[in-house]
Amino acid sequence: AGPETPLVSYNPAPGAPLDSLGETLRLRGRPAEAVPLHQRGIEIRRRRLRPGHPGLGDGLVRLAEAQRDLGNLGEAERSFREALSVSEEALGKDHPDVSRALHGLAGVLSDRGDRKYRTEGWDFLVAGGGVYDHLDFSFTTDQEAGTAVPLPPGTPGGGGPELRKQLQVLKEFIEGFD
Repeated sequence: AGPETPLVSYNPAPGAPLDSLGETLRLRGRPAEAVPLHQRGIEIRRRRLRPGHPGLGDGLVRLAEAQRDLGNLGEAERSFREALSVSEEALGKDHPDVSRALHGLAGVLSDRGDRKYRTEGWDFLVAGGGVYDHLDFSFTTDQEAGTAVPLPPGTPGGGGPELRKQLQVLKEFIEGFD
């Protein structure tokens, strides 16, 4: 018998070697060096692949992860959103590869918002707490409806309409156990 032939041939997307190097640098704590490599990989994919190719989504996720690691949350959010759009269109919303973009986007949105308050609220509600009464600093004398967002730097807590919606989801989840 001769050498075995693989059933599936692997053909990496154009720009994949740049992504591999960028990912290695990012994981070694050097995201600033990774970003230009990922950007170049994406440029190559945009020129060489059909629009909406899943390889573009993968490259965008890798770029977004490096941007997030640098603290560039606005850029990371845009990249994750584009990756999510491309991946969902190419693979369908239920495909496992879509979850990486969705998870990354959720992480960025969490980092941009009131993560500490959401986490405390979740821990409190799961532990059986009855009243979650942390101050919502979005209520001010100028914004009596609780809409002073973003909060000024140095504010000792968080708050805002988005946080209140998220805490409502947590509340309804816990109440669903009854």
